[in-house]
Amino acid sequence: MATKIVGLIHGILVILFLLTLYDLKKKVSMNSKEALHYFILSLIPFGSFKNDTFLRKRYLQEEDK
Repeated sequence: MATKIVGLIHGILVILFLLTLYDLKKKVSMNSKEALHYFILSLIPFGSFKNDTFLRKRYLQEEDK
């Protein structure tokens, strides 16, 4: 029973992540290759830490403009 509950929560969070990534792609003019890169890294254990690094660099570059 616990697996069903945790699995459902995990599935909902994955869908929310994909929706957020799609929304971010539209708002900051992210190309499809970059969005795919973030998605693939999200599937790899601890890949989210690498995503954080990439997003932070991108944010700092846009802030300098």
